[in-house]
Amino acid sequence: MVNTNRIISSTIIVVALIAIIMVVTNSSSSGGGGQFFTFSDIVYGQSSPNTTTKDNTSNNSTTLPVLLIHGYMEDAAVWNKWVDLLKKDDISVYPITFKQSDDKCGSSAEHAKELSKIIGQIKDETGKNKVNIVGHSKGGLDARVYLANNTKDVANLVMIGTPNAGSPLAESSEICTPAVYDLRPGAAATEVKMNPNTKYYTIAGDWNPKLGNCQLTLALPMEESSSSTLPKPNDGVVPLSSVESQDYFINLGHSKSCHSNLMSEYEYGLAKDVIVEGSSSSSSSSNQTGSQQQGGQQQQGTSDVASNASQSASKTGEAIQGNASEIGAKASKGAQKLGENITEGAKGLAETIGKGLQDLAK
Repeated sequence: MVNTNRIISSTIIVVALIAIIMVVTNSSSSGGGGQFFTFSDIVYGQSSPNTTTKDNTSNNSTTLPVLLIHGYMEDAAVWNKWVDLLKKDDISVYPITFKQSDDKCGSSAEHAKELSKIIGQIKDETGKNKVNIVGHSKGGLDARVYLANNTKDVANLVMIGTPNAGSPLAESSEICTPAVYDLRPGAAATEVKMNPNTKYYTIAGDWNPKLGNCQLTLALPMEESSSSTLPKPNDGVVPLSSVESQDYFINLGHSKSCHSNLMSEYEYGLAKDVIVEGSSSSSSSSNQTGSQQQGGQQQQGTSDVASNASQSASKTGEAIQGNASEIGAKASKGAQKLGENITEGAKGLAETIGKGLQDLAK
């Protein structure tokens, strides 16, 4: 009886150790191209709200409501920081949860159909005839597919780290279908036509892993590994050239953060002028033609000024964040080393317990 209890207890310990080994081994692995899509579900596996709800009531009659659309294998929780910032600026904000299609793995076409209903409800609720949209990663593609229907109810679309020409990391992945298909170079979602009634803006990541600027998540080893194999510059997941692939996109600036860290206060600062000041002037610019928007030079004069200001702010930010970045990089290396040590120790302990179980069985 004693031996049986000992065997059962030891078996439970072995099972627990195997689980620890699996988690730690994954977190310390450098990974290949498809690993991003395995890790992301863990990184962004936060609970989603059951409904798409308004997070605050704005008293500002000149600003438009803002829809926040998450990306591939993400949910609305990734926008928590932006929700707080928009509330402080007295802007109505709607972090989107897709309920009639797969929230994390639905196609851009499916999400676009649902966006039509969501935007209609928001317009009815707020009394506004237009909205602004901010999309992270695939969220930008979802919005582009919606806009391809030539709707007139979106004043501005801000795309953050959106793979507008696809990402090589998605080419061989079958995880989280059909969403992953929209992320491949040449996918239909990346080649939809422009809507002349909307202005398109981009924020792209130009990330150097040595400087940190990336949260210590299970995605970090993958982003570090992919950063060296993707066309440069990139954010560890999407090349900058893909984000800015169309001539009619207006560049709001570049971030020094990795892909999973592109929804910070810094990126909000880059987009704030479009979200706030851009809202009040949306009605006068809604009749802008596609050729005028693509023509670029005259209409992008204001954008060029904003871009120059953004670059200056970026340099200042780099100087301020220098020491913090070095600390972050050292912390990252330390965490990876700790993971390796834990893995080896856990494996050794598991082997010892395994041998003990064999002896007990005899």
